[in-house]
Amino acid sequence: MFSSLVTYAMSFFAVKSELRLTCFRYGPLEWIWRCCTFAQIQPLRKASGNKSSLRANAIANTISGSRFSP
Repeated sequence: MFSSLVTYAMSFFAVKSELRLTCFRYGPLEWIWRCCTFAQIQPLRKASGNKSSLRANAIANTISGSRFSP
């Protein structure tokens, strides 16, 4: 039972992270780390584009098991 819970949790966080990274350059802790390292505020959001298609591509890639889009 515990292993199935861990599997579901890992799957949830993998999908959540893929969706977040369609709109943002880094995760929140990495962004803070980079701001401290370079001593200036780093851009957090990606350049604007068609976000709905980016999100759809991220979901499709996550479901198909492909981590990188061609």
